[in-house]
Amino acid sequence: RARPLSVRALPSPHASVAAEMDDGSLLQLDALGDVGRCFRFEFYGTGRISAHEVTDNFSMFRRLMHRFARSLRGEGPVVDPEDALRSLRFLVAGRLAIENGERVSMEDVRV
Repeated sequence: RARPLSVRALPSPHASVAAEMDDGSLLQLDALGDVGRCFRFEFYGTGRISAHEVTDNFSMFRRLMHRFARSLRGEGPVVDPEDALRSLRFLVAGRLAIENGERVSMEDVRV
């Protein structure tokens, strides 16, 4: 699994960041704001491009809540705590990069 090393803001009228990953790949995340129901993943590889739309946000949220309830019943964490912290650090790094207009190293972000 690739992990982000740094995050930088991209010039855009909406929130857009790029993350340099430890495997050499690039992750771009765009938050378009209030554009209605739109949740899309696009993957660009050397041999293939694919796009995937999430059209049922309610079921996705429902599954998350069921998993959360399982963790409350003591059935173990449904999300690796380190993965959760890494995701939070990535979001904070993205916000800092947008606010400061500078590259933010993941090592510099604490949550």
